[in-house]
Amino acid sequence: MPVEIYVANIAPTLSDDEIQELFADIGSVQEAENLINQRTQQPKNAMRVQLDTEKSILEISDQLTGVLVDEQPIYITNVKPAEELLTGDEAQELGKHVAEQLNETDNMPVSQINRMVRFAGRAFVETLLDETLQIEANGGMMTSDGSRRRTVGGIFFYLARQRLSYKMQRAIYYVQNKPDNKRKKKVDDSEHAPAAAPITDQETLDEASRELEQLRNELDTAQKYLDDLKAQPAEDRQSGLFSATRDVVNLQKQINAVLRDFPQLKD
Repeated sequence: MPVEIYVANIAPTLSDDEIQELFADIGSVQEAENLINQRTQQPKNAMRVQLDTEKSILEISDQLTGVLVDEQPIYITNVKPAEELLTGDEAQELGKHVAEQLNETDNMPVSQINRMVRFAGRAFVETLLDETLQIEANGGMMTSDGSRRRTVGGIFFYLARQRLSYKMQRAIYYVQNKPDNKRKKKVDDSEHAPAAAPITDQETLDEASRELEQLRNELDTAQKYLDDLKAQPAEDRQSGLFSATRDVVNLQKQINAVLRDFPQLKD
């Protein structure tokens, strides 16, 4: 049965034989695609892998997440949040433990931790927590602009963004407060009273704005690359035209999804 997984924190220089060996106990690798940052055109330390296996994504993650490859722990998750990998009391207890270790008490980060536990699973979150605490014990991590040292929670969330696909990030980080449909609120007697704007905290909105800017930059780069391919003779561009078109379409879909979730960001 084909299973598609997202493998993060893994060097893009691994050979096909090394990839096959890594997943030998799981199943047969049908396809392995190293992922490219469309904005920088540099390879990400991540790949999308399709396996022929009888194992579930939870079993694969439990078996391989945390395994050292080139002295770095790899992370296995779904490409998109198709199912919750951990639920019930077990998920609640793990979320509480992680929040305590990170000294996180505010509702937003605690909620993000809980969603990460549910969608990414125990192995992912525990490996991420171990990596975070090790970095903190070794002197911590500075912010991107070098102005200050990150909190231990800041390290955790920063690493998580590097270990999750964009679709998984959206499911974990970019969740807006939805109105309670069970209660009817009388806003105005007019039939055409405007709907209330969705409630979004400023930090989440700022993060979504940065993601939107990056996606638009990646789309510009991908579109220019596609236009260059189309300008070439057919015999020179046939092999890359489909994947370039797919990249443009996928990036536009991601932009539309962000704007759908955050209409405040529309121009």
